[in-house]
Amino acid sequence: MLYDSTKTLLRTILQSLERADQTAWDDHVESSKACLYEMHQMSGRLYKAYKTDRGSQVTDPEKVNRAIPHVRLMASAIRRRDQAKAIESGRAALAEM
Repeated sequence: MLYDSTKTLLRTILQSLERADQTAWDDHVESSKACLYEMHQMSGRLYKAYKTDRGSQVTDPEKVNRAIPHVRLMASAIRRRDQAKAIESGRAALAEM
């Protein structure tokens, strides 16, 4: 499901930032762009998350809409190489999702 993979991508970005790997900034920039793209796909009124065979719950687009501003701030902080702000914003985005 797109929601789960996007949340996993966000969690992966955050974990990488927390490891203080200063050489991966370009990778973080690309990953944060991909994350924002996926979130915008889910945020629209037309998005319908389908249940899988495991019976997962339907995703609430409002959660994604609340997390997007935090991911934007994280992406901006990554471009500026501001690790502390990127981590703070990433954690806030995960909390919203």
